Amino acid sequence: METVLVTGGAGFIGSWLCDLLVERGYRVICLDNLSSGNRENISRLLPNPNFHFLKGDV
Repeated sequence: METVLVTGGAGFIGSWLCDLLVERGYRVICLDNLSSGNRENISRLLPNPNFHFLKGDV
């Protein structure tokens, strides 16, 4: 299983990308500082063992 880092993953486009990647079998690390992203955008992914959220900034 490949791992993908998505920066800005809690934003509108980033959350859509995270959802797509998890659906296609990738392990996803979502990095977002939540300044404009929203945790609600990724709430459906949080229980998935192939999805990991990190609050931080690049």
